[in-house]
Amino acid sequence: DGWLPDTLFLAPSLEKIDISNNYIGGKLPNSIGHLTHAKNLIFANNALVGELPSEIGDLAQLEALELESNEISGNIPDTLSEMKSLKRLILAKNKLIGTIPYSLYDMSNLQVLSISENKISGHISSNMKRLTNLREAYFWSNMLTGTIPKQIGDLSSLDIFQVNHNQITGTMPSSVCYLSLDSLFADCAKNSAGEVKVECDCCHV
Repeated sequence: DGWLPDTLFLAPSLEKIDISNNYIGGKLPNSIGHLTHAKNLIFANNALVGELPSEIGDLAQLEALELESNEISGNIPDTLSEMKSLKRLILAKNKLIGTIPYSLYDMSNLQVLSISENKISGHISSNMKRLTNLREAYFWSNMLTGTIPKQIGDLSSLDIFQVNHNQITGTMPSSVCYLSLDSLFADCAKNSAGEVKVECDCCHV
């Protein structure tokens, strides 16, 4: 229990901070941008609130940002795309709103992207094909609409793609099916009204 101390962010030489599973409250301060040598920030399973500060984009060496299971709200900041070294972006189980920023698709080193269990709306852009190193994408339980772009089939490294429990409709592109993913979840089963949101011959759920 407790609050996130401001002094934690005044040590630019720190490379890893892991305070997960401590029920720590408070907001991520603007001074988070001072952690210029940080490679891993693991703040999962706490009680953090407020919005993600735009200064988080100053962490050019960061490889993992894990903030799942907090109470973080607001939009995903565009400045995240400035973290060119980022491989893991875990924002699941928060209170994020708004759309997926187009700038996020410029994070070419990203391997794991999880935004599940938020209130993110809008659609998945065909620009997702630019995430050429992406292995795992978790988008389930949001408010996403539109259809699944066929360009996702260009992601030859992709193993997991989960978009179930959204408002996505249409047909799963054959290009995605050809990837033979380890896990492909979409709303392809009949719901309580007997409707199928996503026609899919290759989905697991």
